[in-house]
Amino acid sequence: MRSLLGRSTSPTMQAELRVALVGCGAIAQWHAEALRAARRTRVTACVDPERARAEALATKLGATGFSSLGAALAAGVADAVAIMVPHHLHEPLVLEALAAGRHVFLEKPMATTVAACERILSAAEAATQLDPRHALQCACHALEQAAKLGRQWNSIERMPSRLSTFG
Repeated sequence: MRSLLGRSTSPTMQAELRVALVGCGAIAQWHAEALRAARRTRVTACVDPERARAEALATKLGATGFSSLGAALAAGVADAVAIMVPHHLHEPLVLEALAAGRHVFLEKPMATTVAACERILSAAEAATQLDPRHALQCACHALEQAAKLGRQWNSIERMPSRLSTFG
């Protein structure tokens, strides 16, 4: 496994990756099915501010429902989080998960502003890993946004080193 900075991480991976789904709307159902089909992956937590929605999905998946990401992280039931919430909510949730040392799978776009994307990338570089397919899609969105704002993004050369492989 390679980190964002190209450093090797532990060659032994645990038997199962425990994932928290953050946001339990319609898209969460699709992700839950994909994760259920994946080897060595299990949904262990469902997080939604509407606790009933989190509990309903958690019951279907044999997971635990939480009304906040903080509560799920504190419970220690997930190694990774899959964030599937409205775009303007991505940044605080990603930063919280990264600060807790969790892997992050993030739906595109990464965030709604270039500055927010830069903060997420900096936090990821300092903390843990992002799934490369989504990181790349998010980075492309950030570059598009920068171009629309007439701003040159000075991190373009560093983008490949910020991507990682997972699993």
